[in-house]
Amino acid sequence: MSNRAAERQRAFRPLTEENPMSCFTFEIFRAGEAPRVSYVRRLSDDQEIWPEVETIALLINDNGRLFIRVKNPARETIIRTGVATALNSIKECSCIACPLKHELERKVMGVGHTVALLAGDRRPCDRRNRLSIGER
Repeated sequence: MSNRAAERQRAFRPLTEENPMSCFTFEIFRAGEAPRVSYVRRLSDDQEIWPEVETIALLINDNGRLFIRVKNPARETIIRTGVATALNSIKECSCIACPLKHELERKVMGVGHTVALLAGDRRPCDRRNRLSIGER
């Protein structure tokens, strides 16, 4: 097993009855700078991480200067991605009912004001859950 695969396996420990939820730290930053925003989110499933990253990217809608970093409960970085990459991931979703994709299209077309899509307030499409980083 490669070093990176071993790190990923450690980062995405299966949830058990003893550990029903895990805390993940989400940070928004520019390269070479300290995080501008940092918050901790309790997630019941590791498959909720990538949809959360996409939601953050949609709210930021940056022109490629900002990054999102996710740290696991052991404070190890498990995701580091550019906002543009996460937005592209939303565009590539094949689910026709994807709420993030619809919201992104609304932003691109300039239709009305964007409704805040906080992770707790939205339900990701089935496709997004199956294709998240912690795929089983």
